[in-house]
Amino acid sequence: MQRINWFPYPDINDSKAFWPGSLAQTDFPTINGRKWLRCTVTATGEAYSQYSMDGDMVPPAGGYHAHARVYAQSGSGIFRIYTYADGKYTVVVEAAVDDGKTIDVDRAFTIPAGCTQVLVRIMPANKVGAKALMSDLLVESRTTYDSAVGGGASGLLLGRHHAARLTLLGVAA
Repeated sequence: MQRINWFPYPDINDSKAFWPGSLAQTDFPTINGRKWLRCTVTATGEAYSQYSMDGDMVPPAGGYHAHARVYAQSGSGIFRIYTYADGKYTVVVEAAVDDGKTIDVDRAFTIPAGCTQVLVRIMPANKVGAKALMSDLLVESRTTYDSAVGGGASGLLLGRHHAARLTLLGVAA
């Protein structure tokens, strides 16, 4: 079965697909060879930076697996994925990351029928100067995700394979 990373910007770019919250600054540093979206709090409140998947970027309804590498500095951060359906946003993935720590988030979630938007958000601690970063973003159908190889993060996310041409052999759907 063909593997597809539905997240449209796995190389973490500064396209117009992100909307920084009004209390944060967003930038895109490369650290140790990895590109990150970094959100830095500039004023107290609910600061965040996010990517939005809208229109034909929204995967079909069904079960999915999310992967992200997340880091927080100067306080704990939160990684979230929201879906928008039936007039409301629902948090479908949430992971906290402690100050000074890097974690890999690997979670199953469901995109409901009628979903018109998926948000992938990073939120630093609520204090000026706090930072939260995300990288290695993957949204893949659960039927093609293979946990034995970490969901293909090294190939799909680091550019060694083109997700649309990747096929798994010997894996039952």
